[in-house]
Amino acid sequence: MFMVKYDETSWRNALGWGKDLERPFSASDATISHELIVEFDEIKNFLNHHVTTGKDYFVYVYGPTGIGKTTVLSWAINAYNGNNKLVIDFISPPTQTEIISRINRVLEPRNLIERVLGGKRRTDSIHNIPELLNSAAKGRKIIFVVDEVEKIANDSEKAKGLNDLKNIMERTHSLTILAGLANAVPHLTDSEGTRLWYNQQIKPMDRGQVIELITKRISTMGNPAKSPFSQEALDEIYSLSQGMPRRALELCNKAIDIAIDDGLEGEGRIDGGTIARAHVELRPIKNEAGISKPAVTEPRKNKPGRVQERMIESTYLGLLTKSEKKLLEYIHAHPVSTAEEIAAGLDSPKTTIWVWIGRVQGNDKERRKEGVPYPLLEESEKDGRKAYSLKNSVSSYYANL
Repeated sequence: MFMVKYDETSWRNALGWGKDLERPFSASDATISHELIVEFDEIKNFLNHHVTTGKDYFVYVYGPTGIGKTTVLSWAINAYNGNNKLVIDFISPPTQTEIISRINRVLEPRNLIERVLGGKRRTDSIHNIPELLNSAAKGRKIIFVVDEVEKIANDSEKAKGLNDLKNIMERTHSLTILAGLANAVPHLTDSEGTRLWYNQQIKPMDRGQVIELITKRISTMGNPAKSPFSQEALDEIYSLSQGMPRRALELCNKAIDIAIDDGLEGEGRIDGGTIARAHVELRPIKNEAGISKPAVTEPRKNKPGRVQERMIESTYLGLLTKSEKKLLEYIHAHPVSTAEEIAAGLDSPKTTIWVWIGRVQGNDKERRKEGVPYPLLEESEKDGRKAYSLKNSVSSYYANL
């Protein structure tokens, strides 16, 4: 007996994808184009307004991980730097030492003339920075850009550094653009108690926008290029990504890995179960507090009785896990159930149900048990979605319990 090894070339050929093109969802392509950020024009107008008219305060762009905050900051740096403006960026809230080091690098003379005529443009003291910046700016507006502001919550040196940046900002009449998670920035005030920052939220994509993102990426692979994703898979990508563009692309790429390994070649072969497996294998999504949420949680209710367990153990069903048995027991009692109905009935996440379904169908090669006649479920359609019932050979065991 030998294992069939599937390769990406034949998988691409089945979809009409160019063999030499990088995957449209690859990790190196996981940054989000600013045109795909929801209401980007509104965000751009918000920043343009404050960059043009504002000074001595913070502008805060916020949203959950993967929404495109860093992409917005990258756009701002490219759009404003050199346009009669001096942009100084930090990849995370800087400590006092990091502020001094970064500004010294920015002000370093670029040629002999600047070295001769520029005067003193270096300091080891945070207190001298405003004077140096005002001199070097030569009338240009100074804009600070700081990403990942939520890191100040657990780092007192970064929190102190952000306060130092606020003091520099006030003495140079500059503006600071921040990006971070919702509610991550403390309430910043001046001595009179006036708010020093303005907020702009980056919103998640809706279902149509997620599907459009995926469709556009696939269209770059050939003419015409077929989609490996079923409608069910697209719905699941939207649900599991929570509208986060980066997460949607990660799910697509991981699902392709799984499809190639399993030999799922051709248009629409990646279904919701494959997307659920991809979700489990990827790192968990972080919530707005920066806390990872588990991809799978164990079911909590409806444990089978002891008599049932003993009878099940005497058959090949005894080789299955408790979770898999729970799934089969529910489907026996509720035939022709969709994944959504099963999830509601077992009080479990739909992602977990997809994983269990994949296992009892024998899709998870590492968890297949010898002696179990996979697949154990019959598939049908109900209200436009896949529905599941026990195969007759399986149902007969439960009928005698």
